[in-house]
Amino acid sequence: MDTIRGGASPGSGPDPMPDDAPREARTAGPPPRLPTPPPHPFPPPYLPPHPGAVAPPPPRPAPPDHPPGPALWISAGGAAVASLISLVVCVVLVAGSLSSPDGATGKPGPAHTLDLTLVQAPGPAEIDLAEHPFYALPAPDAARCSPPELDLDSAGSWEAFTSALGACLDEVWTPRLTDLGLRPQAPTYVVLEELPQDWPEEDIEQDGVTLAYYEEWTNTITVLLPSIRQLAGYLAAPDDEGVWGALIAHEYGHYLQAELGLLGVVTEMELSAKSERAALAVTRRAELQADCLGGIALRAFDVYDDAQAEAINTDFNGGGDSETHGTTDNRQHWFEEGWDADSAGACNTFDAEGRLVR
Repeated sequence: MDTIRGGASPGSGPDPMPDDAPREARTAGPPPRLPTPPPHPFPPPYLPPHPGAVAPPPPRPAPPDHPPGPALWISAGGAAVASLISLVVCVVLVAGSLSSPDGATGKPGPAHTLDLTLVQAPGPAEIDLAEHPFYALPAPDAARCSPPELDLDSAGSWEAFTSALGACLDEVWTPRLTDLGLRPQAPTYVVLEELPQDWPEEDIEQDGVTLAYYEEWTNTITVLLPSIRQLAGYLAAPDDEGVWGALIAHEYGHYLQAELGLLGVVTEMELSAKSERAALAVTRRAELQADCLGGIALRAFDVYDDAQAEAINTDFNGGGDSETHGTTDNRQHWFEEGWDADSAGACNTFDAEGRLVR
């Protein structure tokens, strides 16, 4: 696929949007609930998984096995007939009063001046991945929030870490969401000490492992502790809370995409893409945007200097190229873009050159 191996600098790539995904395809109304695609693992040896987990809605309750008894049907039927007759009479009276001239003045009735468009439901809002109003907002204000100490082997420590870090991320991003008139509901956090039974087998040396993922339908960020433990030996600074803060900030970036309506459009485009290459092109833009939003968040924590941020970026976004998350160079590039950003527009990966989203 279109990736550069061996840590080479980004080269020329596809157009900003895939060839078989015209500009109209990146806009949509509120997306339908779609089947849950499997999360994509980090490239070797790590990276956050692809978000787009949209679980199906819960099933409707089944109808009763037996209809009501005859007496109930008769009673209900009589009431229904009476109600229907009353409704018809009311409709006739109302229609007559609306369409008839005013008897006293001879002027037209209300029906002649009633504009039915005023009571019709508005159409669905279109969401443009590349021209969203979010990009015009300034970068968040400093929150002065330091990630707490973390014991990588302890589920309890991870729960405390995600709870504290989640509150920090809410403090950073909620004002910007409310600036857009949104009323966001903060995500919840789950730490799993064992992988789900149906979880696909992952080879950290070949394909990488999934450390965490965001699920839109449940509004949940899930951390997979077995994968975290497996990866720790590959990191230069596994005890650096900033690296794991970058992981959670990346997943929170996917939550932001969901709140903004971007994630639903991305998932719809992935599932309707005409080719795997086109689907991956959209996926990478979403993932690289989450890297950039994570960089903005860590800068807003106001506890790291440039050298510390560079070390976090090198450790977190190292590990090799990925078809789903982009090349190492591009992941680090977008994290830096977020770290240096003056506005959310710095993270507009959906309008970026193709070479920067490979």
